[in-house]
Parts: sequence; C-alpha cells; structure tokens
Amino acid sequence: MKLNNSSILTLEDRAVNGDSRISLIHAYADEWNLQINDIDEDDGGVYRCFLNNGKYKTLTLDVKGKLIELFE
Repeated sequence: MKLNNSSILTLEDRAVNGDSRISLIHAYADEWNLQINDIDEDDGGVYRCFLNNGKYKTLTLDVKGKLIELFE
C-alpha cells in the first residue's frame, strides 16, 4: 500500500492497481519484493507491507531524478 494516496498496489500474490510497471516478486517462501519499473519522482513516498501475522513494515522511497533512496 502506498500511504500517500492509500493506493493498494498488491493483494496476495498479484498486482491489483492497474499500473503495469508494478509487479510482485516472490522468489522464496519468506521473501516478497515490490518491483516498480521506470520509476519516477511521483513514485516516491511511504509504502507499507502488511504481513500475515498482523504486523507490517513501513518503507520510505525518495526519488530525485535518477537517485533513489530507501529508508526503513
């Protein structure tokens, strides 16, 4: 979920927001990765991943031109 605009990006194992740049990679049982292709400054913001155990992880993505920073 992108918190800036409350957009749900994925549900279970698939992307659901209609943006073809976004995909969910599930290579290992305990590893999930949100992939955003052709990233731009509008993609910057706060993202939250809700886990099955009721917990969540929040990340901030800062995009400035070609520079991308990720903060946990």
